[in-house]
Amino acid sequence: MGLGITALAGSKPQAAKVPLRNALIQGPYILPVASFETALTALAMNDDRAALAFLQQGLDVDPLFPEALRKLAEVQERLGNLKSAFRDRERLLALNPADRESAEAIKKILRRLKGPAPQPAMRRLAQPLLDAEGKNLLEVLPANPVIRVVLFSDQGGEPVAASRFRFMTNAPFSLTADTETVVTGQALENWQVRFRPEKRWLELRDPQGNLRYEGRARLRTAMTARQPSVLVRSAEFSRSSGFDPGDRELRGTLEIVPGAGGLVLINELPLEAYLYGAVGSAMGPGSLLEAYKAQAVVSRTTALWYKAKASSKSLGDICDSPACQKYSGVNDEMGEASRAVAATRGVWLNLLGEPARLMEHENCGGITEDGRESGEPGLEHLSSVSDGPQTYAAPRSEEELRLWTHEFPPAGAYCESNGRNSSAGSRWIRVLGARELQERAKSVGEIRELRVLRRTSTGRAAALEVVGSKASLTLEGAGKILDFLSPGSLRSTLFTIEPLMRGDGRSSFILWGAGTGTGIGMCKAGAAGQAAAGKDYKAILSHYFPTLKIGEAP
Repeated sequence: MGLGITALAGSKPQAAKVPLRNALIQGPYILPVASFETALTALAMNDDRAALAFLQQGLDVDPLFPEALRKLAEVQERLGNLKSAFRDRERLLALNPADRESAEAIKKILRRLKGPAPQPAMRRLAQPLLDAEGKNLLEVLPANPVIRVVLFSDQGGEPVAASRFRFMTNAPFSLTADTETVVTGQALENWQVRFRPEKRWLELRDPQGNLRYEGRARLRTAMTARQPSVLVRSAEFSRSSGFDPGDRELRGTLEIVPGAGGLVLINELPLEAYLYGAVGSAMGPGSLLEAYKAQAVVSRTTALWYKAKASSKSLGDICDSPACQKYSGVNDEMGEASRAVAATRGVWLNLLGEPARLMEHENCGGITEDGRESGEPGLEHLSSVSDGPQTYAAPRSEEELRLWTHEFPPAGAYCESNGRNSSAGSRWIRVLGARELQERAKSVGEIRELRVLRRTSTGRAAALEVVGSKASLTLEGAGKILDFLSPGSLRSTLFTIEPLMRGDGRSSFILWGAGTGTGIGMCKAGAAGQAAAGKDYKAILSHYFPTLKIGEAP
């Protein structure tokens, strides 16, 4: 691959073809970057169609590859495939809401399009799926404790207020303000709620468009069905990126809170019913029951920790974005995940008599991180462990770390022993352009070097120095490092850096990385691998949380 990149940088695309095609067949870990570089070679030879195929091939393996996605959007736009280009730009904005280039590109595309603007790719639901009487479903769970989930939260955990939305229930309902009933309605009726900014209140219209209520009071659904649900549809916001704006069906009740900027929505439901959706979202399809059980305990403990932390002034107990714990309601429920919730009902992880603060991530790359080195207080009880039956020694030098990130994952690693693991989640390669990095650190001038100044005991970057022609910049902590190198899309801080030269300067930097996520706490790919190896959920939890005890819900 290095030969191909060098030839391409030297404006010799024909010479780059053979080594890059050879790189494509070297294994799954190199495929995304090799496909990207091969696409650049095709573009240099004016073969847009071949470039499209190679770009899509790489993105199918690694969707968190914004350089490939950006180039794909550019090619689609040049070929006149404006709707495809629009959706690719929307995906880029979802990764990085501050991507001004994509925001401007979307405006230009919309000016060129004839006919209606394409709808952003998002979840749309026609009507509730949950059976109100609970036929063929798990038994109704007890109502206590309940949890209040703030919906449509952004990456920082703050709610994004809606300007309007529609809702539909799966059973007859009433809307109450305090204890007073405002309106009643029937199942599957399409009601609309709209925010009136000039008055800072909401208006409620029935399926025929008649105004049925207006005011500043909070409205709350009430139903007597055995398993009630509310479908929130076609919500409109001042922005559409940085959070999940899609439709969602919710168990329990919906509370509508008018505020200064719009309508904040809150879902209140039994904790165990909440976990049906939260566990399905966290673990995804394809794992075994014991992995879902481990995830259920982690998700329950996290929800209880947030609930205990919430103040009386908080709108809710927990947000619905990954900043707290991802939750989209009934949409993400799966039979096996729901059975795991029921089988572990009330089980949580105990730290000094209280629900522990937990962390989880997609793939640790072979070894998890020590919470004491995360730079965030309150995670000292989360230990570093090898993600396999044998102990893997953490890289002790830059050379050992380089070998760790360049080689296949360790033999026997749990995160490689399951059917749900993505090769891009284990090992990945990114080529970051010096010019793009310079845009995010203009004060340093031309970037001459990227140096990891400090690493944690597991090899993850804890401080990064950006050396420029005018000044140097030191970035401390995983958040700042990730935001500088590739906002919203760099998989982890477990990486090594190699510069690519052009003359006397750096044209780009190759990052060789391992794992996806913080590396702290439970490795979800590893949990699935342990379940596949025959371990039960208690053994899985003991592996990732050796200092914690299993308790019963308070």
